[in-house]
Amino acid sequence: MRRHILCILRLMRPYQWYKNLLVFVPLIFSLNAMNIELYSPCLIAFTSLCLASSVNYIINDIKDLERDKLHPEKRMRPLPSGEVKLWEALALALALSILSLIMGWCLGRSFSITLLAFLALGQLYNFVFREIPLIDVIIIGFNYVLRTVAGAVAIRVRISPWLFLGIFLVALMLSLGKRRAELEVLGDSAIIHRGVYKAYTKELMDMLLIMISTSVIMTYSMYSIYSPIGDCRLIITVPLVIYIVMRYLYLVYSKSPIARSMEKLYKDHPLLSALLLWLLMVLTLLYAIPRGGVC
Repeated sequence: MRRHILCILRLMRPYQWYKNLLVFVPLIFSLNAMNIELYSPCLIAFTSLCLASSVNYIINDIKDLERDKLHPEKRMRPLPSGEVKLWEALALALALSILSLIMGWCLGRSFSITLLAFLALGQLYNFVFREIPLIDVIIIGFNYVLRTVAGAVAIRVRISPWLFLGIFLVALMLSLGKRRAELEVLGDSAIIHRGVYKAYTKELMDMLLIMISTSVIMTYSMYSIYSPIGDCRLIITVPLVIYIVMRYLYLVYSKSPIARSMEKLYKDHPLLSALLLWLLMVLTLLYAIPRGGVC
């Protein structure tokens, strides 16, 4: 019984919930991190999105059941391995959908609409867009942006368009990096596991990664200069962001499993340390230094 419950939890992929931490981005960059009253809606939004994410993952696993049985890593997931029955997965997806929508309704109509858009886009990706070259990674990027929009709607704040663009580009970079790494690992069998790979080549992925990673750095630099929230103080974090992007690309091209599974990030101490240092610098610059104290 206990093992079965653990398998059901694995089916929900809680290790992927870290992506929903994006709901806290508007809280931080709107300079409201010290407003304790806003943490409650943020936590509700985070939980609701986690449940909705699990619904998308479960439906994805159901659709890819036969393919995943042939995948060297995915065949060990609860559905392909037979540890969870198909009807159990469907019932779980329905229950999580209802619970997520109920929680979303508590945050108002705007958040509910954003949540429905997140669920709908996830299913459109599962059944339509994931097989369309380039559109597949763009849709993933929009999903990341919707998480951020949900955070802004939950606490009723507006944030810079530069921030939304930056998050979209980071999502593109991560998606392209994952596909580049999978092409390297799966080789000729990549098409079997993901049909869209017949349109992707290593050379194309290399070119796109160069373009998008450069855009990430440029967008963050522009945000740090022109964002209205903290003068141009964030400009001193740009070198660290450049290092983070370079380190990620190093992981992609060194065939690190982290490039294929970002939830294993804790295993790469340099990248994890850089990310934590960046967060600490941002919080210090935004909340500990008076406006105009840097530039």
